[in-house]
Amino acid sequence: MNKRHSLIMAALCGCSGDDSCSWQSPIDEATLISWAKSHHDPAEDDNDDDNFKSALDELVEEGLFFKVHQAVFETPTYFCMYDGKFIEELPDLGDENKLEECSYWADMAKEYDKEFGDRWRECGICAGGGSQSGSNPEDICQGKNCCCYTPGTSECNWDLKFKIMANS
Repeated sequence: MNKRHSLIMAALCGCSGDDSCSWQSPIDEATLISWAKSHHDPAEDDNDDDNFKSALDELVEEGLFFKVHQAVFETPTYFCMYDGKFIEELPDLGDENKLEECSYWADMAKEYDKEFGDRWRECGICAGGGSQSGSNPEDICQGKNCCCYTPGTSECNWDLKFKIMANS
């Protein structure tokens, strides 16, 4: 599996061997690339991090991933747009599985659109911030405004490191 397909698989299920699932929080770049490497076949191309970064940048530009809270987190942090057109590219996923996974992602996006409007497409979803409301354990990622944030800590509940501000 090449880097691009490995990143799409990482979006779909995290590490190799995991089932497809929704993202519990935004994901930092290193984790996303690590997940992709678990799917990657080095026989198809090299295993260089810079090349994974280039493939990730392309997928951001094409709309599979988007960066969240660039002013809040120390390293680039992403969330998935759940666009099924990318799943259709995967050569090793049979047609039936592709239909199932595309439907899963479409349902996920519709659910988030209904619950959060377009805000989730800017901030990502977090299974931490939602504990502020009784209706849903998920909410948009709120960075340091999350109810799980403890002032003075260097990272969020999901181990995403915060930028250190001059006046912090």
